[in-house]
Amino acid sequence: MTSRADYVIHAAAYADVAACTRRPDTAFAANVHGTQTVLDAVLESQVKRLVFVSSASVYGDGVARNDAPRFTEDQSLTPISVYANTKLWGEHQVRLMLGGSRTEYSIVRYFSVHGDPQIPKPGSHSWMVPWLALSAHSGRPMRLNGGGHQVRDLVHVEDIARTACPARRSASRQCRRLGGVLLLREQGHDDR
Repeated sequence: MTSRADYVIHAAAYADVAACTRRPDTAFAANVHGTQTVLDAVLESQVKRLVFVSSASVYGDGVARNDAPRFTEDQSLTPISVYANTKLWGEHQVRLMLGGSRTEYSIVRYFSVHGDPQIPKPGSHSWMVPWLALSAHSGRPMRLNGGGHQVRDLVHVEDIARTACPARRSASRQCRRLGGVLLLREQGHDDR
């Protein structure tokens, strides 16, 4: 899998929050075991940098400011779902396994990714944009749960693609937000 790769972007995950809660065994197999499999392969190869795709869900409910949750790069990580726990475990495992190795890494936390082809899933609350688009397209009312006071940072899949390549090259230690994408540049030796 990694024998001829210089860079690996690990974005595979069982990424439905509600489904992970219903099936934690599947979430563990995909998100924890799957990440460990990728890390083992990276360490046995000549990969220069891994980009691990995490999630803003690791923040939990966020820090309340003016009656609305906000997320900052330096706040405590308090996941409140099975999915978020698996992503935070992945972040820790990347740091533990690659921290002293020859392989550099970056961790990115995405916020509410949307874009085609995204199809609403019954029983899932994590697909807000396609649900709203489907309702608008079919002439039905567009409804938001929670009274409309929630704050969501949305990021389009094309913006994700644009940030993935710079994340694989960056080596400075810093956190910064790129639109709805939080880029955590963790470990590196030079700017490639």
